[in-house]
Amino acid sequence: MGDGSIMGRLVGFLHHTDADSAVDAFRRAGAVVFDLHDSLEEARLEALVAHEDPWEYPGALQSALLCGWNALCLQICADTFSQPPSERSGELEAQVAEQAMILYGQVPRWVSRAQQALQNPSFRLDVAVPASLPDWPAGGATETYVRALLDCLGRVASEVEPALASQAALFGHIQGKRAAERMRQVAAEADAAASYARGLWEPGAVVEEAVSQARVSLERWYTLGQLVATPALALGALPPVKASARRPGMPPPLPAPGQEGFDAWCLTDHRALHHLRRSAKARRAIHLLWQHDPDPVRTLAIKRELDGALVRGDVALDAGHHAACPWPPVYLAKRPVKVAGRTIQPLQEFTLDIALVPGWRRPHFRRRVLIGPFLPD
Repeated sequence: MGDGSIMGRLVGFLHHTDADSAVDAFRRAGAVVFDLHDSLEEARLEALVAHEDPWEYPGALQSALLCGWNALCLQICADTFSQPPSERSGELEAQVAEQAMILYGQVPRWVSRAQQALQNPSFRLDVAVPASLPDWPAGGATETYVRALLDCLGRVASEVEPALASQAALFGHIQGKRAAERMRQVAAEADAAASYARGLWEPGAVVEEAVSQARVSLERWYTLGQLVATPALALGALPPVKASARRPGMPPPLPAPGQEGFDAWCLTDHRALHHLRRSAKARRAIHLLWQHDPDPVRTLAIKRELDGALVRGDVALDAGHHAACPWPPVYLAKRPVKVAGRTIQPLQEFTLDIALVPGWRRPHFRRRVLIGPFLPD
């Protein structure tokens, strides 16, 4: 790629050198990041004794803590994607190596600024903060990539949450309390997105939405660490989440019954699939449903609408699923969205009701959207 962009240079680099060796070199260099983290923690504790309120820490120290956090977060995530050589079964996947290199690429810059701020009481940060994570790589996600991404969430959260809990209690004025409330809000957003991502993830399931939610969570943890370092930032505008390198539209049509690739369980909540597939009664019910559907293409079109809304982030999977065949999941609208001709408003729960209904003369096929709230069965 010769466009001169960051991605162009990166892809060229990975294609013409040993990506594994480059990643391993950045991993080894990470010892500097962890040493810096220890030094910053000592400086923070000294400032806490002198000032008590983190809001009053010297500006240079706050900048050092922020830059040190960014370096640490990026290093932890890149290390998680790269894995140590002793744990690899072979060469790194191209997508995983690319992600690690994107993250490693910013680490030295943050380390340099953190060290400058530690040495210069008059240091002024020359970049806009809170900073965003680097852009995500384009394209679909492999299983290895998703597992590493989800692993990042737990590791990064374990670094931020204790610092937030201990620091928020120290703010002694109204501005500090408002900042602490904003930080807790960001933490709740990050935690909720992580929970959705883990609930969605299953090899072959709603992979793109799981990746999107995991990236939202990681971006918010990254932001939160910067707010903990420099609390006044919590009172200003926060960087928007990017979530994905692209914003997909409608997915391709699903194969219909009789066509290659048709999945009779495509309407079913993937979180319940393992249990349902083992049930002979459930297998008979799903077979009869498709056998009597007078217009399966129309049914699949609704599923396609929902898949598109999931990928775009217009809806998310909520807890639970419909109790009746085909056991579709309960969804939560995040923006106004139209499904099967019905408009659903933000924070409304809904599910699909697709069934063969007995009638007085003959059974009829029902295909509709049900709006919640729903109670446990």
